[in-house]
Amino acid sequence: MSLPQYDWLIRVGSKASAGGGHVFRSQVLAECLKKQSQKCLIVLDEDTLPCWADFFRDHDFDVIFGGGLPVPKSGTIIDRYELSVNELQALSEQSPLMVLFDDLNAHPDWAHVLVNGAPGAIDETSSAQVGLIGNTYSVVNPRFCRTEAYVVAKDVSRIIVTFGMVDSKNATCKTIEILSQLSMQKIQIFVVMSRSAKHYEQVVEMVSRLANAELVVDCDDMSVLMLGSDLVIGGGGVSLLERMALGVPSITVCLADNQVANVRGSASMGGTLFAGVIGSLDGAKLASQVERLMADDKGRQMMSNKARLIIDGDGAKRIADRLISITNNNKSNGE
Repeated sequence: MSLPQYDWLIRVGSKASAGGGHVFRSQVLAECLKKQSQKCLIVLDEDTLPCWADFFRDHDFDVIFGGGLPVPKSGTIIDRYELSVNELQALSEQSPLMVLFDDLNAHPDWAHVLVNGAPGAIDETSSAQVGLIGNTYSVVNPRFCRTEAYVVAKDVSRIIVTFGMVDSKNATCKTIEILSQLSMQKIQIFVVMSRSAKHYEQVVEMVSRLANAELVVDCDDMSVLMLGSDLVIGGGGVSLLERMALGVPSITVCLADNQVANVRGSASMGGTLFAGVIGSLDGAKLASQVERLMADDKGRQMMSNKARLIIDGDGAKRIADRLISITNNNKSNGE
């Protein structure tokens, strides 16, 4: 049975080692395109986590794996690293427009449109390419975009530790160890993790030894949990943008190369504190940052205000609007 014609193919990095950032970002953009009557086909890795196919199908998107792709009417959106030469060639040959989420700032010449929503990112695209660069194009789920201001408490009583569904670098355990050495008996620590995380059992054991810690498994709505917290310690991918959109004060650990620009840019604009890179994380520095923010409610309020100004939640809509405009212009020009 032949597949229907789609406006867009969205090639998503969905391996277990990739975390959930690519998946969630692609879903949000696909929803924005769908609202403008654009039909999207989601293309996942052949060795994807089973939950990701279900995730997209639950949002009423068609899903396929690997090869045999139909030719899209408008273009291909790639939110994935390490495409094989054969796959890239096949996509390029059949796609009128190639769009890349360029978190690594690689600027490949085969991409017609480069998207990098890292706060503070500078547009260095060539004249032959279109750059959708900076926090104007940061993509977050609408549930993290609230009209009311986040209320900063005088005293910190609830801290969230969250490093994504996979946390292959074991940042959760390292952070729990650092927090356990601080005087925080009156503070409730919520550790958020997926049951499928690589170091899940170790995290369970560590949390069980802390009287003031609670493990939250496979949280249904992180926005609600974060709004009820006073401070978040987490990774530097999509989750950083989400807590900034909410205005929740945070300390951020960079977990991968593709997060560096996101974290450094957000920190330089006052939206978070940068604790360092996970491979060389300075426990004393992180502990000092936690204690400093806990003691500075005015500093947390300032961070909250700045974060909400940096991430306004309309990035995905702006990307969708620009992509549709570009394809419409190309068609009218006969390209």
